[in-house]
Amino acid sequence: MNSGTFFDAMIEKVMSLLKSINLSDVYVAEQKALEILLAMDRVKRPKKPAAPPPTAPIDEGESFFNSSIPPTTAGKAVSRGGVNTNDDLIQLADVLLSVVTGPYSQEKFDMDLMVDATLFLWNKCKLVFQRYQTGSTENPRYLQKMENPTKWTYILEHINRVIGWCGLSSVDPALTAEVIIRLALVLEASAALDDSSRTSAKPTKSNISLASSPATKGDTKPDTKALTKEGFLGEVDIKGPGQDIMQPEMTRSSLLSVSILNRDPYSTLEEAKQILELGLKNVSFARQAVALSDGKSIADIGWVKELNKDLFTPLTRTQMEELLEEREFKPDEPRDATAVLNAIRDLHLELIWMYHRVCLKLQAMDQVRKGKVTKSRKATQPASKLASFDDLASACKRNQLSKSLLYMQRALLIGSSNHDTPSEDQCQLMQDALAMIIKAQESEKKLYTENAVSTKVGMKEGGASSVIGSSKKVPPAPILLSRTDTTMVFKPALFNPKNEEVAWYRLFGRVASGSNVKVRVNDYFLPGTGEEVPSFRCELWVSGLTPNERYQFAVGAYTADGRLIGGAVGETSKPILASHPLPILLTWAYLSQVAYQVGVYEIARQACDVLWGHFVAEPPPPETTTYNTSSKNDFQLTLHRLNRRVVSLASPVLLRQFLASIFISVDITVRSNQLYCDLLCDQGPLYSRQILRLKECERMLIAMELTGWLNEANLGLQAVVQCYGLVAPMIYYKIPSIPVIQVLERCFALLQEIPPGLRQRRQEKVTESLHHMIACMSYHMAKVLRIWGQKTLSNRINEMGRKMLTADESQSHDPAAMETNEEEDGEQNAGAALTIEALKKKKGKKAGGREEADGPVNEQLKALEAHMLKLSKQSQGEHELTGNEEPSILYAYIAHLPSKLAYREVSKFKRRTRYLEFFVQVLQKALSEGNADLTTEWCEDAWQWINKRNELIIGDKGIVQKSSGALAVAGDDPKKFAAAMVEYNKEKEKKALLADSPRAPVKKAAIPSSKHTAASSQRKKGKFKLMRHQGMSDAAREIQEQAENEAIEKLKVLLPDTLLATKRRKRFRNICVDEMPWRAQLNMFQGLGHFGVFLHKLEIREKVMGSSSSSLYNTTFMDQEWFTFETTGTVIVGWDGGPERQVTRLDAVSPGYPFSREDTAFTLDMSEVKPTTTAIEIAAAATTGKAPVPLFPVPVEDHDTPRSYRSDDDEPETETQPAAVVTTKEAMTFLSNTFHSFHSAIVLAHRGKHWTLLQNACRGLWNCTHTAMLRAVTTMEGLNNGMVTMDALRSLVWRPFYTASDCLLDMMLTLQVDIQKLRVKEKSKGKNVEDFKWLNGPKNEKGGASLKFDSSLDDLHLADLRWIKRIILRTIEILYFEQKWERLVDIGLRFNAITNDRYAEQIVPLVVQAQRKLKDRVKQAGGALYPQPQIKKVMDNLGHVITSKDYLDMQLEVDPKSANVMAVHPGAHIDPAGHNLYSGKDALKLTSVPLDVDYSLSTFREALDTSTYISRALQHSRRLLVLYLAGQQKVSPEDLSPSQSRVDFASQAERPQTTVPADLRQEAYMTMADVQTPPLPKSQISIVISSYNKTIEILLAQGQRGLAAQAMHELGNVFYHAGNFKSAFKWWCEGLDVIVHVPDAIHHWRSMLTSTDDISGELVQRCGLWGCLLGGVLSSNIAQ
Repeated sequence: MNSGTFFDAMIEKVMSLLKSINLSDVYVAEQKALEILLAMDRVKRPKKPAAPPPTAPIDEGESFFNSSIPPTTAGKAVSRGGVNTNDDLIQLADVLLSVVTGPYSQEKFDMDLMVDATLFLWNKCKLVFQRYQTGSTENPRYLQKMENPTKWTYILEHINRVIGWCGLSSVDPALTAEVIIRLALVLEASAALDDSSRTSAKPTKSNISLASSPATKGDTKPDTKALTKEGFLGEVDIKGPGQDIMQPEMTRSSLLSVSILNRDPYSTLEEAKQILELGLKNVSFARQAVALSDGKSIADIGWVKELNKDLFTPLTRTQMEELLEEREFKPDEPRDATAVLNAIRDLHLELIWMYHRVCLKLQAMDQVRKGKVTKSRKATQPASKLASFDDLASACKRNQLSKSLLYMQRALLIGSSNHDTPSEDQCQLMQDALAMIIKAQESEKKLYTENAVSTKVGMKEGGASSVIGSSKKVPPAPILLSRTDTTMVFKPALFNPKNEEVAWYRLFGRVASGSNVKVRVNDYFLPGTGEEVPSFRCELWVSGLTPNERYQFAVGAYTADGRLIGGAVGETSKPILASHPLPILLTWAYLSQVAYQVGVYEIARQACDVLWGHFVAEPPPPETTTYNTSSKNDFQLTLHRLNRRVVSLASPVLLRQFLASIFISVDITVRSNQLYCDLLCDQGPLYSRQILRLKECERMLIAMELTGWLNEANLGLQAVVQCYGLVAPMIYYKIPSIPVIQVLERCFALLQEIPPGLRQRRQEKVTESLHHMIACMSYHMAKVLRIWGQKTLSNRINEMGRKMLTADESQSHDPAAMETNEEEDGEQNAGAALTIEALKKKKGKKAGGREEADGPVNEQLKALEAHMLKLSKQSQGEHELTGNEEPSILYAYIAHLPSKLAYREVSKFKRRTRYLEFFVQVLQKALSEGNADLTTEWCEDAWQWINKRNELIIGDKGIVQKSSGALAVAGDDPKKFAAAMVEYNKEKEKKALLADSPRAPVKKAAIPSSKHTAASSQRKKGKFKLMRHQGMSDAAREIQEQAENEAIEKLKVLLPDTLLATKRRKRFRNICVDEMPWRAQLNMFQGLGHFGVFLHKLEIREKVMGSSSSSLYNTTFMDQEWFTFETTGTVIVGWDGGPERQVTRLDAVSPGYPFSREDTAFTLDMSEVKPTTTAIEIAAAATTGKAPVPLFPVPVEDHDTPRSYRSDDDEPETETQPAAVVTTKEAMTFLSNTFHSFHSAIVLAHRGKHWTLLQNACRGLWNCTHTAMLRAVTTMEGLNNGMVTMDALRSLVWRPFYTASDCLLDMMLTLQVDIQKLRVKEKSKGKNVEDFKWLNGPKNEKGGASLKFDSSLDDLHLADLRWIKRIILRTIEILYFEQKWERLVDIGLRFNAITNDRYAEQIVPLVVQAQRKLKDRVKQAGGALYPQPQIKKVMDNLGHVITSKDYLDMQLEVDPKSANVMAVHPGAHIDPAGHNLYSGKDALKLTSVPLDVDYSLSTFREALDTSTYISRALQHSRRLLVLYLAGQQKVSPEDLSPSQSRVDFASQAERPQTTVPADLRQEAYMTMADVQTPPLPKSQISIVISSYNKTIEILLAQGQRGLAAQAMHELGNVFYHAGNFKSAFKWWCEGLDVIVHVPDAIHHWRSMLTSTDDISGELVQRCGLWGCLLGGVLSSNIAQ
């Protein structure tokens, strides 16, 4: 028989025996002890679902448990307020409380049993509260996250009372303090929740009752208590802790109904205050009981390094290794109690900290209550008087630490009107608190040093006397051995009077108040003073002291006959504070937190530095062996270490506060220096900013080490995230830095120790961010280590990162799958990298057992595997794949194999959904290898496959063939790897798609027989409710029923097809969304492929025809981008190769794309255009079964040679040129295909909101256009020499450029709205943040780029605003020449709105000109005058004219009835082209943009008034320089030959150029000549020089040294062009002086670098990055 069975057998008999004896007075204690044992047995014994728990026999009288546990029915638990009263822990707590409230005395009861049961309950509660409580009251909603807060609070309250009854508070002060702190935190959080719920008007989850119960039996008072967050009902009149609030006859139900959480906030805080007061008394009494009289604990001096040299002396490496070694535990070895005493001190101070906070909250709440009572005038009783702040400060008296804590709490609670800036009162309170802490630590150090030195002298034994003792006639001041808040223990100092012998001592003392305080003989009123104590080994005790008061003491020495030696008492001691020694360091920790929360960052940083200097060990001394190394200027990471000797003596409370101080210090540095994780530019490419980030990482590494010491995985993960945020910009820019790798290695090591579940128990976005962090860290470390040659370590890092991501993915889908993954991982080599063989054998399995053909779901894991396989390049000679391997294997194959072989292997994976992802990688590699022609061919095959697949998914034209594991399109050539991509894992989906095809066999069940029809109709009659009406006859009812049944049958036939079609379209949309970024890149690479083929043919042309065939090689050639609108700010006309004066396209462009114009130099062959048919013909063909007739006849070819861009027989000019030379028609075809592909890529990237991809596509379009301008543009019109004119090129690029500008502006607007929402959210939290703007107004425009970092224009992590400005202005210029007036106004207004009219001076003139042209067009078409109805409606809604910002959100609504449009023939709805629907000009009568010229001109004039003169002056000088250079373009004689002109010449004279900017405020821009500027002739170079001289003078006067240096450089170049080398040398030298800030810098530049070792860093700091580049250019010019 085991012990449990024996206990069950004996308990009932013993209990029955005790009850039968009926001697309650004799065995009542033993009876209650058995109840405790029975309750403990129920808790600790495992539950048996079948057998009920043992219960005591119930007699006819009252129950055995009537005083604490009422009888309940079997199998049912009585619930009160959401708490299960049949809970075993609650029953145990009730039994323990019945002992406290019963007639039991501590002497007669088994106290060991009570203590054991209480500690058992406390361990249960402690685990629960440690999981949710963090010690902070900022977020009290942890109570709502707890499973049953009332139960645990109920038990905790009982534990607190039982501890006091048992006397544990006097034995274990740490336990007492922790219980009280936990209970007070619960009450404080409950009060905060109740207060917030009562202030809200609407009911929420926090103030709605979760469970309600009627009043308990015996309650006579009506319940007036409002429902709280837990839904309990009951009275709030409960006495404080330590008082009997429950009688033995009270049941558990009534006890639970009066829970301490079921009160109003004021009563709850009062209860917390009473608990804290009692806790402070208990802890003080306990500390007094365990105080030692050794003289070492009289003050807190653990922070003084001079007095603790054994703790703070730096250790050598050998000593550190010995310290880190684990020592064997020896029970007999004496232990140091310093750590325990430190923990008690810290808990005591935490109690004082909480007490001050609760008192101040009560005071603030009392003031609110008084205000409400006065306002309502219904107060019948005076409000209870609470201590004010001054009263609380007076109660602290001379205790500086307690008073400093009070001041901190006061500063934290008063708040500030501006949440980011502390108020003056808060700053003053924090300064006072700081001064008090400094004063307290000085007094503590002084008290210890004075008594410690005297102790050594006084404790000497033997006959040797010191000089101090022998030279005095009266005894010295007594030596303090111990002090508490009410008692002190002294020892007389060594005193050897001459010719006399001391027989005994007397202690005298008094309060240290007033001036010239001295202890006299009559100061013996304190208990313990004036008593005679023998002189041998005497200790002088004094008690009855007032806490927090200062006292002074002295001793009197007496002879054996009672004579006072020296005739007076001894020397008076320094004032001693009657208080327990309180921890100084914890007070500094609280100061750092409060200063950080308030916003006084200087004090917070000072407090954090104090803690840092205490816990962080000093670097070890150098070893005896020295090494000679060369000095390096590279930053080396200082790997600090915790001082383990100090940490081992510190309490967990202080260590957690130190950890918080590290986070505070790092966050302050991040805020003050803007070292945010998403600030990738770091205010410029300065080395110092990276050093700041790495120095903060040094602190975070200590935080990570400390989290391991405290076993805090959550805080460790937070430290890793903080470190990653600091080094994120360096990872983003792929900087291979040794310190960065050191930081990441330690972060990675800590991540290995964090459980995967901890990363998963978060929101989905947070988990995804953590996965991204792990993947980026793994990839960066592995890549850098591989570059450094550490391939083995790189593979291990990669494998560990992949395992972490795999574990997270497995646990997120199926936690039970973790074991399986671990077993599978164990089979592989732990140190091996992700090998090709492993991926070939790997078969991805999902949770349901299905095969996952496309790899892991985690996108971060996909990316990590992809990048690392690219780096590894492991193919090991095995090129052949089957298509069933892990898809990620293709990254390694693509990186290793040539593009042709890689394309062959990738094509085997067409049936995978990630096929396009791999195909795009192949295209990228093919382009890098120069295989542009292969790229275009592969792209065409890919588009054919995509079209077939799309028809298979949503269309009914595809012929489907069934294959293993996929669906294939009939007609595909397996050798060309054209298998369909879509894969289905369910047989149902395969059958459904097969059934949808036209050739699928028709099932017999699709045509039901009459028998089945009748049966189905009978069944439907019972399922569908017919629409019967009252008064309907039987015949009518039958007709109605038959009609409805027929309708149901039709629905039954039609609905499945419709539903399947809807599902197919939905699936197709999902596929398109997933493939959108890859299709965009496919279009980009296809465009680059077409352009690469074109460039290759141009190179062949140049080899055949010589360099003279291209104007690029002419000595007088200048980049045509210099003369564009974005460079000069004006439209330059009349220069060689550019547009003529006053010319734009006269004809509108046809709506098709690619474009066909009559005035272009080529005409596309009709055979290259696919024949199309109208809708009527398609319908007729579907009816008759015949092929539709083409809309226009297809020309008959003369031979069977396939047509391509490589062969074209329609060009007669090819006879005079070599066959390999590209023709003009081919050039236009290539360019048309290139720009069309980029146009599609831009649209797809914008549609998917892939902003980075969108900018890359637009930049690719920009680069191709610029290269075409340099390589393929000619001024020789009419010659088919393979070159194109600027007009022809412009006709091709205007639409892609407009789409790119439109999408970029939409991107900027979307990002602006999203970021502004985040700023508004931060403002709602009280943060002082500015509204987000891309750019400020014209006032901030300087006319040029600064040589130093400009945060608004040089920060490229979101968008490159300088380049966006260029492409927008280039688009406006192209639209101007192409007469796309409506689009020009649209782009101009939107760009002005987003940039706050910063560039309105350049844009508005063209916008005004376009608006005037639109007015003329509307007038010619017969439309309504401006404002038209659709515009007027918007203006009426706004109440004012439409501004540019209003235009961003404007939505026009056109009324067709009032639009006066042509009537549409009914047949045009089916066949619009056949009815010539698009031939009318009704659309020209309307306009979709505002045409308010007056508003545009007012915006222009306002920009002129707002902008600075230096901006206009510099732009004007540069404009004159470009105009002069445009006039110097050489015009060939061939261009002077007569040709058909398409221009109109200006009748008025041209305006002369001036040296200063003209006043344009009265300009109206009526004609084209007002916005066009001709070049300057060579004779006007003096105007350029004079303008630059005046501009430089103005820039230097305004302090714009960077812009002045650029102007000097440009002016020097002008003089060099003019042949004036002396002036050029002068201006270049002056420009260099301005950049370096040193006169005569060419000779004295080294003088400014004598005080620094980092010359390059000093130059970048002084001149800026672009200033250094410009200085290098100037220096090279001077040297030449």
